[in-house]
Amino acid sequence: MAAVDIEETTERLPGPSFAAIYSLAHVGKSLFWHASELLFGYFLTEICALPPRLTGLILGGSLLLSAYVDLCVGRYLARSVTGIASAGRVQWLGAMTSCLTFALFGFSNLVRMEVRFVFALISIVAFRIAYAFLDNPQNAMLALASHDDKSRTHLSSLRYICGGVANLVIVIIFATTLRRELHDMYPADFALAAVAIAAIGAVSSYLLWQHLRRHAINTEIDHVEAPPEALVATPRIRQWPILLGMFLISIASSLIGRLQPYAATYQLTGAFQGSAWMACIAIGMTVSQPCWRYAANRHSLVWALRAATVVFFAGSLSFDVIARQGIVGSALSGLLYGCGCGGMLMSLWALAAASVRNDKASTSATATFGMLTFSSKLALACAALGVGEFLARLHYQSPDGHGIVVFMSWVPAASAAACFVLSYFLCEKTS
Repeated sequence: MAAVDIEETTERLPGPSFAAIYSLAHVGKSLFWHASELLFGYFLTEICALPPRLTGLILGGSLLLSAYVDLCVGRYLARSVTGIASAGRVQWLGAMTSCLTFALFGFSNLVRMEVRFVFALISIVAFRIAYAFLDNPQNAMLALASHDDKSRTHLSSLRYICGGVANLVIVIIFATTLRRELHDMYPADFALAAVAIAAIGAVSSYLLWQHLRRHAINTEIDHVEAPPEALVATPRIRQWPILLGMFLISIASSLIGRLQPYAATYQLTGAFQGSAWMACIAIGMTVSQPCWRYAANRHSLVWALRAATVVFFAGSLSFDVIARQGIVGSALSGLLYGCGCGGMLMSLWALAAASVRNDKASTSATATFGMLTFSSKLALACAALGVGEFLARLHYQSPDGHGIVVFMSWVPAASAAACFVLSYFLCEKTS
């Protein structure tokens, strides 16, 4: 199709209510994601009684498959997802299959021990594949429904506010079970939680689809031209620093996320100390978003990314320095880490959307975000394999074990430093 003017396109796109519905759908999608990141590993080792090394192989292998699926799905959907209406339809279909496979995994604790591994493996792999068809179209909407840095920053910030809310919900679920001995849990506890999360994901995705059906008719466009002032304000963005930066922040945040339950259980042993640290990470990611949005609008997305890397660096090191000094130190460490991580991720996602608009080609949105999530999940797979080996080699259940603390501090700090350097390669020089 021929290119269309931004004025015509803007009239066709959903109004302000789209941001609210999109945010709600992102809460549902994030519940899936944070549950898989935070609880899958802990569920397999502590509830299903699988060895840590085997758990790492399950999670890492499934994420490697998921990363490859993301690449394929992104390229495949580029031919059919050419606007937000078609993106809404595909994400609803992906949500339904994700709900079924996620709920299926929740029943792993109810099957016999001799078949539990096979059951868990099949359900996790099925979920990883199904999730790509929910995740990619929703991610592509970040580019399809925006035309300048301000709108991208607004949607990206809302995504992480909602993602923080979803993470906090999962943390509360985990903290509730953490207060009980494992042998006191009912076998159906995790199954019921999985069904509840799946139901929320299905309803929120359905609401987004219905909203787009009513308000985004005839938005199937091949190209969108940004207004002249946006082209002047936004330099051309290179994609390779974004992909590498996403790999680094993802491997750092995944290490923290996968080791959170173990650190909270065996290292932060004071009253509510572990729960406070975990909750403050989610709170920090959420409450800091208006600040990062203001910084990006006041300066630039690249400036906000650099500032966030500094905060993330400080938050990572603070776990080794102050997190174990009481509940106040734990809360402050969690807030610093959450604020920095939220700012970095918000900036990188908005910059990815900006790179889609470089060539005025909205149809490349699914392919671009497919590569972005490929980079992220490749890092998550490496982290899963690394954590599995780490837990297998070290006595992480000992309160005197310092290795887990060092691992959770210095690896993320090094990632933050590398991302700071990468930020200077983001913008192409113009003649």
